[in-house]
Amino acid sequence: MTHACDLACKHCRSSAEPDPLPGELSTEDGLRLLEELATYRPKPILLPTGGDPLKRHDLWDVLEKARELGIKLGITPAVTPLLTHEVIDRFKELEVHMMAVSLDGASPETHDTFRGVPGTFELAVDALRYARSIGLPTQINTTVTKTTRPELPKITDLGRDLGIAAWEVFFLVPVGRGALLEQLSPEAHEEVLIWLYRVSKTHKLHIRTTEAPHFRRVVIQQRAKSREVDHALVQN
Repeated sequence: MTHACDLACKHCRSSAEPDPLPGELSTEDGLRLLEELATYRPKPILLPTGGDPLKRHDLWDVLEKARELGIKLGITPAVTPLLTHEVIDRFKELEVHMMAVSLDGASPETHDTFRGVPGTFELAVDALRYARSIGLPTQINTTVTKTTRPELPKITDLGRDLGIAAWEVFFLVPVGRGALLEQLSPEAHEEVLIWLYRVSKTHKLHIRTTEAPHFRRVVIQQRAKSREVDHALVQN
């Protein structure tokens, strides 16, 4: 929705800054776009992101219009002081089906360093807990880099404790500020994907990956191995 964001995340592919870029869609253009989307079959899911959608003065107009048109809503706000309990209440009132919040570390030290602003971790955890308390389903988003990989098991446990419904795992796209970060090796990618599959079986989390379409191949291979083991046990 906008380039504007008050965070300074190390991986940001849009190199977002506090102010919007010239030429962003006007409110009128945005509402016309929604009317066009509403003619698609099946109707798409609208997932406002940025930057930070909360930096758009017309966010509520857009969300209300989408609901009026019968477009299913998600939301991915940046975790800043703009994400208040009142804002989360409004998401719930507008029938947002899921709020996604980023967690790239399982502690203030690791997460806040990655996001570039102190206090972000505590705000994220508070937002997730509050959303759960009012019955708004939540998702956490995590970017996998060489730095954040060691945090994944702790993030998994934290997400479970916070009652999240889904975990979207993003593999680094080295563009924007993310070009300065170190990606995983191909071997490490494979290890993380196998680990994610195993986590999905033990934690009952709905796990999705972005920029890792080969996760589907890993899942198929791991399921085949499980069947082979089961067959061997029966034979013995």
